[in-house]
Amino acid sequence: MSDPAIRVERGTVGGITTLWTASEGPTTATLMFRVGACDESLPIAGISHFVEHMAISTANPPRDLQHNGQVDATTTSFWATGTHDRVFAHIAEVANALGDLPVGRLETERSVLLAETDGVAPGAIGSLADDRFGARGHGIIGYPQFGLRCITGDDLRAWAARHFTRQNAVLVVRGELPNAFETNLASGVHMPPPPPEPVPWRVAPSESPRGPEGWVATGMLAERTTPAAAANGVVNQRLHTRLRGDAGLSYSPTTAWIPLDADTAHFLLLADARDRGSAGAVRDAMDDVVQELLRDGPTDDELALARDIVPDGLSTADVAAHWAHYMAADLLFGREPMSFDDFQQERAALTGNLVTQALATCYDTRIVAIPPDVRRSALPELARSTDNAVSGRDYQPQARADRKELTLTAADEGITSHSRSGTFTVRFDECAIALAWRDGRRDLIGDDGTFLPVEVGRLKDGDLLTELIDRRLGSQRIVFMDLDVSSRLDSIATMAPPDVMADTSLTRAIDLLAQAMSDDETIHAICKAKVGQYPGVLAVTNWRVIFIHNDEQYRFIHRSDVAEVTTRKASRLTRAEATLTVMTNDELSLGIQVGFTNDTLERMQSALATPLHRTAGEEVTHSTAG
Repeated sequence: MSDPAIRVERGTVGGITTLWTASEGPTTATLMFRVGACDESLPIAGISHFVEHMAISTANPPRDLQHNGQVDATTTSFWATGTHDRVFAHIAEVANALGDLPVGRLETERSVLLAETDGVAPGAIGSLADDRFGARGHGIIGYPQFGLRCITGDDLRAWAARHFTRQNAVLVVRGELPNAFETNLASGVHMPPPPPEPVPWRVAPSESPRGPEGWVATGMLAERTTPAAAANGVVNQRLHTRLRGDAGLSYSPTTAWIPLDADTAHFLLLADARDRGSAGAVRDAMDDVVQELLRDGPTDDELALARDIVPDGLSTADVAAHWAHYMAADLLFGREPMSFDDFQQERAALTGNLVTQALATCYDTRIVAIPPDVRRSALPELARSTDNAVSGRDYQPQARADRKELTLTAADEGITSHSRSGTFTVRFDECAIALAWRDGRRDLIGDDGTFLPVEVGRLKDGDLLTELIDRRLGSQRIVFMDLDVSSRLDSIATMAPPDVMADTSLTRAIDLLAQAMSDDETIHAICKAKVGQYPGVLAVTNWRVIFIHNDEQYRFIHRSDVAEVTTRKASRLTRAEATLTVMTNDELSLGIQVGFTNDTLERMQSALATPLHRTAGEEVTHSTAG
């Protein structure tokens, strides 16, 4: 039966379409925009994430306010929970920042974002998106955020002006509406998500042996109908019972339902696998679950659970708040949302035949992703190349031993690679991006996801290939993966003790430090250091304390978050190990073993006691004990 108490009101607040529900507890407001990774291209991948960070960086909410921002494939959201006035003051502050982004913080936020995303793999969901859609549209979530390296302040402001507008937003409120809510968000147009466009020559059903390690996943395209969503729920229950409960093959098998546009969703089955030896069994068990449901249909208990859409433990207010967010997503996708009462009636009318018919349609579109070297199933392998090789000049490896392994053919139309792993072509008019290095290397990624590395240093006359690629693609599709950090290395060398620069084991860490620095960042002190078993360098800059070892950026602490710094020398020798402990305002500590001379110790203590200087000239002091 329908529940008339579950109501979502609809109106306009501050020129923004608004959905609101009643609440007796804290106020929650979410400002959602219809822009996400699917709207980006690879050279600017991450620009929505960049805008989100820039907008939040200007806010100065009270400590008792819960708040955050989030970017996914199709939307960007900002939310806050707390007292009524503080919630809407924060949301208005973020909205105003979107209308006038603080680009003076560009390099600082770039450094933070690069640290946040460094080494983050796209995962099973991103891998399936890439397999189906390639390197554009809904496949962008399968790639790193390359654009974070090169996006400019003008790029950010143009993106915000186009996508972060009143007409492209929905405000969702749990609680009372504000008496007044004015922002400087610009007027614009509603922008529905791009239609999902699979790579046409990647035929499904098929199997992709390039999935992420430790995971088995199946992706299917589904119509956004109530029977298909119900099938997702039934499969989820059976996966958990079969793979975890009965077979013990997977710890957290699950499904996902990801709307792509108004009509289509990505229906995903995901399961972790202990190792490659068990991945084949996980894949087979997942497929058995779906095939059994197609053959026998859902049980009466499963149908009853699918019809009962209000989970146990949720209050009426909780259900109404959740439903308001579903409605908001539909509005942003250009789909008129149904009422909760109509949705209940559709669920109540579910039959076993409707569920199995919807699942059967999805099943024919499946792509199964498994880790490399896992036993193959009977499905054909997902195609990785097409017969579209170019004719032109051949480039041979310089080393005779490599000539049987690799040949590149280049023409004005594009480049073809011939190797033992296959023949791959990226045509310049279908090239999404060229990842570039200053030694001339270029890695091409086609719109269809084809990856073609061009290691010019291995090839005779390889510099001619670099010139060809750069000329045909132009600067807008080239992103440099390494920075010209010579001036930063000079500043590090000036401040570093001689033993740091002379230690060849630290060369990589020093280079990573130079690349991690922002343009407005200066070194105040630097020394050898160790965190746990990781040796590296510790630097104090004008805005942070940063430790880097040879493999990755280990951790940094913003100096405005430093509450206390203590140092303890281990001996009275001229050169001694000391322990430096940085305590943050959140009462988190970072203990660092530091190789000091007395002079370096004094310099480090002095640098840490110096007030923080931000780009805008603002000073923030902190207490130190040493």
